[in-house]
Amino acid sequence: MNVAQKRLANSVSKLTGVNVFDKSRKREIIEARALLNWIYRRVCGMTYHAIARLYHSQGKSMDHATVMHSIKNYDIYEKYNKSLYEIRILVMASDRTATTEIRKEFISEHIKVMNSDVVESVYEIVYDNYR
Repeated sequence: MNVAQKRLANSVSKLTGVNVFDKSRKREIIEARALLNWIYRRVCGMTYHAIARLYHSQGKSMDHATVMHSIKNYDIYEKYNKSLYEIRILVMASDRTATTEIRKEFISEHIKVMNSDVVESVYEIVYDNYR
């Protein structure tokens, strides 16, 4: 497990309050693992086998089919557990490897709740860069 992968796993574990490498089938842990697998696959571009090997290196038995299943079900988990979306955005936006698209999504979600001073500052930055 490299440093970036470990940092992502630690972030997900800290924000969800569960250890994603625990040998458990509790819903909270399954959902947190699915979130981490989704990030590893969609953001980091890891293969299903590489993700499974990562779990093996941490003492958790998992094969590529289990990884595929968890990623396939992530959207369902997020639909019924709204905190997963918030955690996903926080983890991805705070990660140093976050893409521009991820950062745009983070900004668009949070601009809805920004106070007027912050909105004015963001407006000035955007206006100055695009006129």
